[in-house]
Amino acid sequence: MSNNRRQFIESLAALAALPLLGQAQEKIEPVRLRGRILSLTEALKENQIPFFEDARSLIYCLKTADGKLYPILPSDTATAIYDDERFRKRELQITARKFSEAGFLEVMKIQGIKWGRVFDLYFYCIVCNIRSHKGGPCECCQDPFEFVEEPVKE
Repeated sequence: MSNNRRQFIESLAALAALPLLGQAQEKIEPVRLRGRILSLTEALKENQIPFFEDARSLIYCLKTADGKLYPILPSDTATAIYDDERFRKRELQITARKFSEAGFLEVMKIQGIKWGRVFDLYFYCIVCNIRSHKGGPCECCQDPFEFVEEPVKE
């Protein structure tokens, strides 16, 4: 690809991102929302919104008690929602930055709600004493992380 063509394509991509960049520069206060996780296709079916049945969705949403849907950006801190079914089976409290233009949430912290109490949810390596927001093998010793639910102290 010629250098001029590459620069043109890059400038088009930059123009498309300008509205989001403008919003990223303004201070976005974190929000705390409670609800359950469901895939975008489940949400569309629940709300009887027509869509292509063969479409696959990798986007998960937080559905609050009042029925509002907040799509979750597939960021590093949201990995547990995308990779671990235990996070999708329980009521969650999510602290996130909410991008008002697109309605997406950028997850900062995930907590679980159980018996009316808030629990920190994380993965822990006993060998290395490392906490992580995503499961899998420990980056240090390669032992598997343990899933931990710890009540939040008030």
